[in-house]
Parts: sequence; structure tokens; C-alpha cells
Amino acid sequence: MGYSPPAEVYFERIQKSLAGVDTYKSLSVLYAKDPKNIEVIFKLARKYDQKFSTAAKADELYRQIVALDPEGKAGLTDVDYPKVRVPYTEYAEFIMARKAAMGLSSAPDLMWAFLRKYPQSQLVKTGYSWLSTYYGYYAPKDQAQKFFEDYVANYPDDPWVLDSYVRRIIKDKEPLDRGLELAGKIPSLPSEYVDPYFLRSRAELYWLKDDKAKTEEIFGKQFLKDQKSEISYLLSSYAGFWNDRDTNLDQAVEAIELAVKVQPDTPYLRQTAATIYAKLNRPDKALEMFGPDYIQKNLDKSDTLYAYAWYWNQQGKNLESALDAVRKLIEYQPQLTYFDIQAQILLKLKNYDEALKSAERALALARESAKRRPGFAIKSYEARVQEIKTAMAKEKGEDIKK
Repeated sequence: MGYSPPAEVYFERIQKSLAGVDTYKSLSVLYAKDPKNIEVIFKLARKYDQKFSTAAKADELYRQIVALDPEGKAGLTDVDYPKVRVPYTEYAEFIMARKAAMGLSSAPDLMWAFLRKYPQSQLVKTGYSWLSTYYGYYAPKDQAQKFFEDYVANYPDDPWVLDSYVRRIIKDKEPLDRGLELAGKIPSLPSEYVDPYFLRSRAELYWLKDDKAKTEEIFGKQFLKDQKSEISYLLSSYAGFWNDRDTNLDQAVEAIELAVKVQPDTPYLRQTAATIYAKLNRPDKALEMFGPDYIQKNLDKSDTLYAYAWYWNQQGKNLESALDAVRKLIEYQPQLTYFDIQAQILLKLKNYDEALKSAERALALARESAKRRPGFAIKSYEARVQEIKTAMAKEKGEDIKK
């Protein structure tokens, strides 16, 4: 028995099996007692369908259902995809049609018969989807083209439908212009998710047209960069989710390390890794991910220097290295934010004189900004100066007592 989430559903199935509910044995007993019970026949057929060796017996039971309840009045059953409820008879016919379309002989006739019999069924689109597999891979070219033209006409705003036709066009290597027309429409369609394979389809069409430049534009370096960024963001989001909950930290580490491998030069990924390792009491790994060795390789990148100095200032650790980073930043551009971070780091290091000089420089720059932009907030910079002066006075008082 395989497992698929959610766990509670799987657990419920286990409990039913242990209790002898809807097992092969219990259903066989019920079927022997009442061979006309449609629900029992259907459930038993589904059991048979789980094994290739008994699939033929399943078809016999499906045909019994159709014969016993041709109008489909005996009750409804749940369908996994799409999430709908349909009559046992209707679903039994659909299953047989689907198996025929995907079997060794790949015959579409039963599915066409199903679509004609149940034109209003909630399974119609799914039926066409199964037919698209047959016509996409097995049908002769002329039959395939006719089917797909009808298919996209019926579902013109479904990117998966359009792409299924595009894939058949690529297989046939014609008509390429029609394929490009359909592939070009996909990105503009409303969809919660655009599959990267749609772009691959467009790239294949342009390659077949010998347009190498367009192929590179669609599916080249920029595509790879975008995909690396996307997967890194998802992995980082996953790691951050579990880190915030102090749970599954081993999985969080696995995810963020993979993200760093994909994009080793992205500071926020390394910050996330350092944070998780710190929580695991692994300061060595935190510094390996986002420490002095890393920043020495990135001294020419102001964004990285800023992220590094800001992060370690917030953490209150690795301060000497953070100070080197912010000083390098100030060499590039003496901004008030950089002077303020420098003042905070120096304060933590108890270098009060230098901290005060840096804080006063930040305050002076803030006051200049306030003159140019009325309403510019300077209170935080004033508070920083006072904080350092208070710390200095306290330190001197302690020295006097000594």
C-alpha cells in the first residue's frame, strides 16, 4: 500500500482496513450475498483495478454496473480528479473508456462514445484530456490535427490544452506557424501557474524554424537565471517557514543549503542559512555560510557588504568582520545609514569614542537631509548619539568606582 498525504486520510484508510471495512475480502463477501448492489460492485471493481493482473475482472464488474443501472440512478461516487461526484454508472463507463484510450491498443472509440452519451458530464474535459494523449502520440497526423483544432476551439483559454497541440506540432514538425501562434498565446492566458515547459515548447518551434536567436531569447541564459532564482526563493521560503516554527530544522538546513548551491552569491540565502545554523548552535557553520571568508570574496559588492554588516550587527556577533564590511562601504559612499550601522557596531564593541564620532556624522547627514526634505525623521539618529553618550558616562562611572 502506498502513502500520499494528507496523513489523516491515509490513517483513516489504515483504520478501515484493520477494521475490515471496504477490503477485498469484505467486499467479496458482500458481493456474494448481494450481487446486484451497485455500490459494492463498484468498490470491488476499484479494488481489482489496483492490480494489472486483475484489471480484466474489474472491467467485467464495470460492465455489470452499466447493465444493472443503465440510467445511473443507484447513487453517486467521488472522483479524485476533478473533485466531483458522479453516478456509479457514468464513472464506470468513463474508467473503461480511459483504460481503452491508454491501453496497449490505444483505442479512442470508447471515450468518444462516452462523450456523445454524456455531453453534460463533469468529466467531459477530463475525457478530452485523455484523448489528447492518444492523439498527441499515436493517432495519424491528419486525425490528430482535426482533433486538436477542435480541442483548442472548445478550450481556448486553457494553456495545457494549447500546449498539448503545440507538442503534437513539434512531433510532426508542422504546421510550425500555427504552433508558434498557440505557444505565443499561452503567456497571456489567466493561470495560477505557468509551466516552464510551455517555454520549452516555444523554443523547440523556433529551433525547428532555424531561428537560433529567438530560441536563446526564450529558453537560454535568462530562462536559466530566472529558474534558479525561483527555485532558490521557494527553498528559502521553505527553510524560513520551519525555522520560524523551531521544527523540522534538519529539513530546513537541507533546503537552504541546496538554495545556496543553486545561487551561491545571493546574500539573503546565506543569511537564512546562518540564522538556522545559529539556532542549531552551530556557529562554525553559520560563519562558513556567511562569515569572513565569504565577505572577503565580495568586497567590491556594496549590496553584499551592506547585507553582511546589517545582519551581523543585528545578531550582535562576528562584529569585527561586520565593522570591516561597513568601513569598506563608507569608502565607496559615505551615507548616513552606513555611519549609523558603524556606530552601532562600535558601540557593541565598546569603542565609544569612535562610535560617537560615527553617530554624530550620521546625525549631521540626517539634519542635512531634513533641510532638503522637510519631515525627514532624525530622532533615531539623535537617540543613537545619546545612547552612546550614556554608555560612555556609565563606563566612566564604573571606572571611578574601581
